[in-house]
Amino acid sequence: MSRLRFWPVLRVLWENSYVRVTLAVMVILAGYLLLVTYFVNSYTARLDEVRQAELRRIAQIGVGAIAPYRYSAAPHDSIFSATEARQQGAAIVRELTDRYELGENYLFMITFDGVSLVQPFERQREFTSQWDLQDANGRYFVRELIAAARSPQGAGYVEYLYPPPGSDTPQRKISYVVGIPEWNCLIGTGMYMDDIDAENRAYLRNSLVLTLGLFALIVGAVVVSLRPMMSGYRALLGLFERVGEQPDAPPPVPVERFHAGSESWKLLAGFQDMLAQIERHKQAVRDEQEHRHEAEQAAAQAERNRLARELHDAVTQTLFAASLIADVLPRLWERNPAEGHRRLEELRQLTRGALAEMRTLLLELRPASLVEAELGALLTQLAEAFTARARVPVALTVESAAPLPAEVRIALYRIAQEALNNIARHADATQVRVQLSGDERRAELTVADDGRGFDLATVSSDHLGLGIMRERAEALGATLVVASQVGGGTVVSVRWARAKEAQGHG
Repeated sequence: MSRLRFWPVLRVLWENSYVRVTLAVMVILAGYLLLVTYFVNSYTARLDEVRQAELRRIAQIGVGAIAPYRYSAAPHDSIFSATEARQQGAAIVRELTDRYELGENYLFMITFDGVSLVQPFERQREFTSQWDLQDANGRYFVRELIAAARSPQGAGYVEYLYPPPGSDTPQRKISYVVGIPEWNCLIGTGMYMDDIDAENRAYLRNSLVLTLGLFALIVGAVVVSLRPMMSGYRALLGLFERVGEQPDAPPPVPVERFHAGSESWKLLAGFQDMLAQIERHKQAVRDEQEHRHEAEQAAAQAERNRLARELHDAVTQTLFAASLIADVLPRLWERNPAEGHRRLEELRQLTRGALAEMRTLLLELRPASLVEAELGALLTQLAEAFTARARVPVALTVESAAPLPAEVRIALYRIAQEALNNIARHADATQVRVQLSGDERRAELTVADDGRGFDLATVSSDHLGLGIMRERAEALGATLVVASQVGGGTVVSVRWARAKEAQGHG
């Protein structure tokens, strides 16, 4: 099933000439790289075999040179002792390196105990123990040489890093050793492989240059063959970018640059027709927007006014009080830590109140949620936010569960919110009472406190948020009554009735 689902996609990609040419180039490059890798590995392996054969040949020269002294008779028909025979053999091996042209591939001899017997280019190491000698990687290569010589085969190769004569830079070296068990020693030779590595690097470098040259040739052929189509693609891409940067200024489409009927010409001609259709549609949209512009401006202004009232009714006062406490708290803490701690707790309560009020504001900014919520639930959330912020208990009583019109619920909620804000800022109350009563035809909301109160004769009608509350009540056709006495608290009452009920009472 998955194969059938992906087959159309693969078919579309395969029909794209650029994709086909790109795949062909990638296949050619992959094959060529595999071929180069094979030849490099084969060449390296062949060089290693040749060098290893040369090491065996040189070692056998040394073994052949000392063969007469291993088990032969000495002058006067007496037999050499093993020690004397080994000394004679060591002298012959040393003479081979000094007298004959063996280059850097000298012969050396080491006892199975690690004592160097012949070391032509490091004479200071002769007759000293090399058992703990390490290479650049910390390998005890002398021990490995001895292990190879004492193996069941009696010979072997060991590779390690060691500086050549006259240099302190370690190089890769391969040694071949042959065991002389009757003398308790080995004879061997070594060869530095840096020249092989240099040849490999040169071969790889030349192969890479050839590969890049071939790739450049193929890419050039692809570019030449696809140049007309790529030119059309680039022109179309540039047009898309210009449209994205300046959507209100359609760019000229260079259709005339391409042969009529070609693939690029069809692309650009189709794009030109599309731009013309878009411009006609945009003009129609602009005409429609002009008719709705005044209505949108009026709605935006009303929305700004509503948001301003909500911010005034909610978070601004709490954050202002919190900022005042935060400003004086450092100095107060230095003078009176106990009072500072009390103020810090007050600041915490204020921030908690601000958080609760912000949650209320977020609810209000979602009209659908605010309209669908019951007034009792809204007043409960408002009372909790006030208690957390002002640290004054609120006795909430909801005696009516009858559904009220949405505009009535929201207006009563706003009036209760403004009244509680005034209590928090000015009343210095210790108790607050919020009561909602009525039925589906009428409703009465009361917000009372036992605070300091005020003289109604000395307070203007728009002071303490009274103007905002009156505006909301008048918008409903409700009655707002404010009763207050200095030292006797304040009572804010809102009475609302449906239009027919109100006329009946009149």
